[in-house]
Amino acid sequence: MQRPLNTLSVKLGFYQGPPSLRDLAHMFQSLLHHTCSSTLTSLHVITDYIPVDGMTKGDVNSVGDSLRPLFSLHNLRDIILRFSLVTELDDEWFKDAAPSWPHLESLNFYGTAGKPRSTLAGMLPLLQHCPQLHTYNLGVLAIPFDTTLSHCWSGNRGITEMRFAYSPLNYNDASNVSLCILLMFPNLKCLSYSIQHEEEERDDGWEKVLELFYTRKSVSSDDEVWDDED
Repeated sequence: MQRPLNTLSVKLGFYQGPPSLRDLAHMFQSLLHHTCSSTLTSLHVITDYIPVDGMTKGDVNSVGDSLRPLFSLHNLRDIILRFSLVTELDDEWFKDAAPSWPHLESLNFYGTAGKPRSTLAGMLPLLQHCPQLHTYNLGVLAIPFDTTLSHCWSGNRGITEMRFAYSPLNYNDASNVSLCILLMFPNLKCLSYSIQHEEEERDDGWEKVLELFYTRKSVSSDDEVWDDED
């Protein structure tokens, strides 16, 4: 009797050059016709660097289309996608992806091809549809969203540590970004970031976010202590 396939780990292009988007699309599409489409819980895909230089706008837009077959793998709990062009995935893509993975526990997308197209707001559907999510790593365009709409979604209480990788931030947005993160992840205890270029030692915008985040967490903790004493 054939055992069901639960875990799949794939490396592409390291000896024969980077794979094309067509190669990726074909691989993901082939999963849909395999019996593992209903049993796969862990998917790790690592590709050689695919440069965005020389690509047409149509090529870049097709990145999301190439990965859409993943939406049919409804039992995924753990996803690692180390693929340079993952930065081309936008908020709309994550909005469509989130309800497809109701059991998702760990999402790690690593991309380095350019400025991310997804934003903090693009993370909200994952908080809504993936209640078991406890590990999340993804570079975003750190633009604050309208926090008055926070009654429309619930914060994720499972994530206690988060690192924002290669996430551009305007210094003037630091205060509002800090507030957004607190609302999204009320149990977050450790927040950090990584820089895009090795010659940079720090990012003043993210340093301000960290300062405000830990200050607000401290104030919040003090308030909880007083509430308990009352």
